[in-house]
Amino acid sequence: MLKNDPVYFVHQYKNPQEQERVALISALLAFGNVKTILASVEKILAGDFTKGHRWVKSRDLKLLFGILEKIIRQHGSIKNFFLKGFDPQATDVSEALHSFSERIKILAGKNRGRSFDFLFPSPKDGSPCKRLNMFLRWMVRPADGIDLGLWPEIPTSKLIVPLDTHIYQFARRFKLSRRKNPCWQMAVDVTQFLKTIDPKDPVKYDFAICHYGMEYGWGKNSGEPRAFKKIFGTSDCTNSKTGK
Repeated sequence: MLKNDPVYFVHQYKNPQEQERVALISALLAFGNVKTILASVEKILAGDFTKGHRWVKSRDLKLLFGILEKIIRQHGSIKNFFLKGFDPQATDVSEALHSFSERIKILAGKNRGRSFDFLFPSPKDGSPCKRLNMFLRWMVRPADGIDLGLWPEIPTSKLIVPLDTHIYQFARRFKLSRRKNPCWQMAVDVTQFLKTIDPKDPVKYDFAICHYGMEYGWGKNSGEPRAFKKIFGTSDCTNSKTGK
């Protein structure tokens, strides 16, 4: 399963600085067809920017690489840069993500393209920030063969689930949110549901939910007992719904 996930590229590196850099690039480009994502990431990591990735322009990818080099040179790591905007007393990572995106866009300057801004959304704009939340999951959660546990300074309880198409369909199928469209609040609602199962590490179920959706889909035949048993190891989650 790992070879069909962008995190596969991260595991090809051993140096933590390189893992951070590759993880962020791989996560930011994780939209579209899986095969296209993997092919684009592989080329871009090799320094081939000629075609960009979907609507992300080549010049904005080059700009991104330059900014990441500058961040690592000035702050020692992407983690150190991110933590400057993280408040340990905050409920979750929303303010930290907003700070991270805004500071990177400032570094990019006014000549950055629209596709650069697309790579760095903010919860304050209502965006679910799927790709940035996925990056944080990889960095923060303990090493388990998928996630890397490079950022233990951030508690796993403060992470928000990456709201990809499978998490979205999971939320809609089991009425975990009143929101009908993908947004930051829907991601928070799903995370709150997952916290009723594991308050300390709710996002650990992200990978299992996504791959359940890939294998079985989220149609009417995907009932609670079967899906919940496969994902959570128990079918007794019906009283945990948020209903938000």
